[in-house]
Amino acid sequence: MTVKQQALCDHMIAALSGCNGKDYPYTCFWIAVEHWEKLKKMVSANLFSNTARSVQFFKYTKPAFTSQAQFYTMVSEALLCA
Repeated sequence: MTVKQQALCDHMIAALSGCNGKDYPYTCFWIAVEHWEKLKKMVSANLFSNTARSVQFFKYTKPAFTSQAQFYTMVSEALLCA
């Protein structure tokens, strides 16, 4: 992860740690999606300079963001079925 990407990830984690209340999974989901969208804009502005950076992004950076949205989707579904 680049320094800017890591800073964005750290900001997302900090924002997610502040989620609470009865609607927390939905709030957290949208926080994760918002940060994923910011990362996509950041990456599209600076296309990958080589294959190694592309692999690094798709192997480590992208999952760090998308896994959060997936997790809160699963939590929301579990709460709906409970």
